[in-house]
Order: sequence, then structure tokens, then C-alpha cells
Amino acid sequence: MSGEAATDDVFVHLHFAMRGAYPLRLLDCLFCEMRALVVEYDYITGVGLVGGTPARRATEFAEAVRDGGLPAALDAAERIIEIPYSDLTNIRIYDGGWLGREKIVLRHTAGSSVTARVHAAIDPAAFIDALRPVVEPHSVTVQLVSGMGLRDALPIVGRSGRRN
Repeated sequence: MSGEAATDDVFVHLHFAMRGAYPLRLLDCLFCEMRALVVEYDYITGVGLVGGTPARRATEFAEAVRDGGLPAALDAAERIIEIPYSDLTNIRIYDGGWLGREKIVLRHTAGSSVTARVHAAIDPAAFIDALRPVVEPHSVTVQLVSGMGLRDALPIVGRSGRRN
């Protein structure tokens, strides 16, 4: 930075993702100047999935971020995972292959990686093009990877099937 104070402006907003087991956690990833925020704002059950609740809640959350910025996002949050870019090693975007949904993996040095499936319509290449100028000044690499992202889901198993 050139002597200016860090801002909490949201530069890139990855909308409508889910992670976890039952109940699923609905989240968005917000990329600011000095940190990434994974903002969980609802829990989704099977009944909610059938009733269309995730898409409705995701739209409400995106509107809150658009209208009120980061303060509105943080007010709506049930849980926030903050990852300073200095602790982030890389970001992988999986294209989902021919079967799955896109997936984002934020790999950081302090703690386990944050992984989420993206449920919004996304152009992975355009997302990466928007994200690179935000994170690369902090030595964070961003890469598009083909497939469903099983190597990040099952890190103890390598390509050969043997334990690493």
C-alpha cells in the first residue's frame, strides 16, 4: 500500500455458496483490500432446499451487501471467518468438471482450508480475472483447476491412491 489506510470496501463478492454437512451453511466470500471474509449467514435444511430458501436468502444477503456494504454483511452474519491475505497461500477455483458445481478453496497457513461449493451461476475465468488484482499484490496465487476438487476434499490421498 502507498501509505493509505486499508479500506473495508468489498472489491470482489463471491455470491451464494454452501459448505459443511447437514445442516449446510450458506455463505458468501468477500474479498477486501487486506483480507478475505467468509460470511456464513444461514443454515439450510432439507426442507429449506425443497422450498427454495437458499436462493431467496442468498439474494437477500447480496442485496444487503450491495446496499449497505461490508457493515451490512457483518450485521447479517451468523459466523465470520477472517483470513488476512498475509495468511493466505492460494485460492483454487474448481470448474466442477462435467458433473459437479464450481468450488472455491481458500488455503491458508493458520488453520484448515475453507472450502465451499458455489451455487450461483459463475464464470470461473471472469471471477479469477476480477480476483487476481486484489490478492496478487499480497503474494496470493489464484488458479483455475479442472474437476470437482476432490484433491482438496481428501488431502490424505494422493494421485496414486497412497497416503501422503
